[in-house]
Amino acid sequence: MHGLAFSWLDSALERHFVRHTDSAVTPRPTPLAAFLAHAPWIPQTAVPGAPAEGTA
Repeated sequence: MHGLAFSWLDSALERHFVRHTDSAVTPRPTPLAAFLAHAPWIPQTAVPGAPAEGTA
């Protein structure tokens, strides 16, 4: 996730499912990943003189 002050663990965005009858690993997005991909973002305005997020 670019532009955030911290990084997300891969496990927060994707889960791998394995069935006992099928050894193929199937990656699936987590609810968090689905939300971040489809939710509208709230526009933010920059505050003059404030450090950019993630650079402090």
